[in-house]
Amino acid sequence: MNRWIGVWLRAWRSERVELASPASVDDVRKRIKAGLTSSFRAAYSNRGGQHVIGRVGRRRLSLTAITAGVRNSWCPSVRGRLEPTATGSRFVGRLGWSIFTLVFSATWLGLAFCLFLALLGHAIVLASNGDAGAPVFLVCLAPLGGMVLFFGLSSWGIHVARKDEVYLRSWLEERLRTAGSGIRGYQPWQDRAM
Repeated sequence: MNRWIGVWLRAWRSERVELASPASVDDVRKRIKAGLTSSFRAAYSNRGGQHVIGRVGRRRLSLTAITAGVRNSWCPSVRGRLEPTATGSRFVGRLGWSIFTLVFSATWLGLAFCLFLALLGHAIVLASNGDAGAPVFLVCLAPLGGMVLFFGLSSWGIHVARKDEVYLRSWLEERLRTAGSGIRGYQPWQDRAM
């Protein structure tokens, strides 16, 4: 149980990512754009495997690694910017959950906890007036059950998405033409005919 709690708490933090490239910002942008898969193709691909979807702007980019045919809101995303340097360019950003997933998770857990406190407060008031019994206090546990269910589901999603995080790192590094960084599971991206 403690292992799952640790996995879940680590996922709430985003990690700073900084990668250098000998190529110019425009060249890196083109390589990243050329390697992206459309969201539709990635979701419904019959070839399986992992894909990277996202948006590439003039300087900013947002990328997400997904496994074909698997819907997982807790997939890793990288958001950041490309900057020119004296020797080429570099990417500076953060790797973690998407903003939507963070907001949704915090809202769900916050509302469930507030509902638990409200029901508990109501049960205590009823009990102090002599109008409540054990069933009223059992109703207070329903929001906690929702929180536990959400925690379990998100922990499973985080666990399943670990290989997508490794793939996203290696995919981005390959686009930036850096050497393998020693990340366990690193596999250079290879062009695939689609």
